[in-house]
Amino acid sequence: MRVTAMVVGSTGDVRPMVALGAGLRAAGHEVRLATHAQFRDLIEGQGLEFWPIAGNPIGELSTEAGRGWLASGANPVAFARLLGDMARDLAAGITRDCLAACTGSDAIVGSLLGTALAWQVGEKLGIPVIPAYLQPRTPTSYYPDLFFPELFSGKDGSAARPGAAQRAYHRVSYRAVRWVIWRSLRESVNIGRDSLGLPRLSQGDHFGGALDAPRVLYGYSPIVAPAPPDWGPDAVVTGYWIVGDAAGWTPPTALVDFLQSGEPPIYIGFGSMVHSTPDDTASMVLSALARLKRRGVVSAGWGGMRVADLPESVFAIDFAPHEWLFPRMAAVVHHGGAGTTAAGLRAGRPSVITPFFADQNFWGRRVHALGAGPRPVPVRRLTTDTLAAAIDAAARSTEMRRKAEDLGHRLREENGVESAVAALERMVAEWPGWDRVRPHARRA
Repeated sequence: MRVTAMVVGSTGDVRPMVALGAGLRAAGHEVRLATHAQFRDLIEGQGLEFWPIAGNPIGELSTEAGRGWLASGANPVAFARLLGDMARDLAAGITRDCLAACTGSDAIVGSLLGTALAWQVGEKLGIPVIPAYLQPRTPTSYYPDLFFPELFSGKDGSAARPGAAQRAYHRVSYRAVRWVIWRSLRESVNIGRDSLGLPRLSQGDHFGGALDAPRVLYGYSPIVAPAPPDWGPDAVVTGYWIVGDAAGWTPPTALVDFLQSGEPPIYIGFGSMVHSTPDDTASMVLSALARLKRRGVVSAGWGGMRVADLPESVFAIDFAPHEWLFPRMAAVVHHGGAGTTAAGLRAGRPSVITPFFADQNFWGRRVHALGAGPRPVPVRRLTTDTLAAAIDAAARSTEMRRKAEDLGHRLREENGVESAVAALERMVAEWPGWDRVRPHARRA
């Protein structure tokens, strides 16, 4: 089987798909990964074929428009509107790139931001499209859409049955977010469909059915977030998809010397989340560590968090594989992206999550519910005081550390990629065909 995986987004979106692609290749399938140019080395380093598509997420998030988009994350309407504005200029070019990448394929796998695009290309080529998500997107009555506040959750980490009013609220949240996002992105999707020679979609035909895909892969652990009881058998939570690249990485001597020179430090990094005031963020991080008399490893990532004139107790890194670094920490502080959350949990270290928006809030709540971290501290409430208090709670609690270590051990025994490959093979074999997927699609 020839599979093209389409990924639009940041490192946290690309790395799990690379892991899935490597698993498919090991199972005897031909795999091509279509994404942004800056990920070529990562993809080819895993023996996969790379195909470039338009877009530069690092550059786009660093622009005024990109920073405004991230800052609007707590407001689904503004978030969707700004996403639509950014997507419109890329729509035709990126759609043509994806059509070229997928021509000759037997199936397409699409990431969260890539699925709507993959869906249109799949319709054009008449081949199966399987969404591959790192966060729950299938509607459920057990918790709301990721852009809505959660009013109910099971204290033991499992899905507990909500009351009638809560079930109604949860269902409505998914419909509301779908409507808002489609209203903002409809023109971009239709520009892409114009380039494919497909008829335009109406306001009522949400992404041409992409949000109601009959089969979905979820690349996170059922131990961390079990599938709700009202999901069908074709929404499959497989376990995490991890790129094991730490074995081929040599740590800088200075980093090794720092780690060996004292007690395990606190890791602090915010991934691809861009701060409007990176110097203030760095100052807050250093102040919190100093107050606690804790050593730290600080990563700037894509977030633009600059660190200068560091004390001897803090070490700055540009990059280190989480798989190698996190087990050497006392606790990890991060934004709650799906991939970083997985790395922290698998390392068996308590996690302090400072969510910016959407699924980051969900993962922060899940980590806390599982006892592997304190309550999340939303970035809008992040101060030296709140950060220091959260780090202190994570680093000092024996019970939290015990639960994190136990959870990490269980997660490392999973093989999410193997489960995902088997599920994907079944899903493609059982694909109902476009005549059954979209028999009543309304066209503009």
